[in-house]
Amino acid sequence: MLELRTLPEAKSRGDLPVRFLESAKSPKEFAEEVVKEANQYNGFNLILADLSSKAMMVCISNRPKGEPTTVIQEVSPGIHVLTNAKLDTPWHKVTKFEV
Repeated sequence: MLELRTLPEAKSRGDLPVRFLESAKSPKEFAEEVVKEANQYNGFNLILADLSSKAMMVCISNRPKGEPTTVIQEVSPGIHVLTNAKLDTPWHKVTKFEV
């Protein structure tokens, strides 16, 4: 999804995974923290998981920009494809290869 409007002074999205890995928070706790500041970043999708525990895996997205809410979604076990849209959004490159 091409974003026509970006924030020139946006926080670095690359900092999000580093902050999560350096924190002691569960994926859901960290996602809830990011929701509070998600509007300070250009569009992103972020999958958070703790492979050493049974904590749920979550996806947080502030795409598309301009929507009033940032979404935290639990990711069920299985195979997923993450595109530039929200998780589970039909995407032409994905539907082309579905079995």
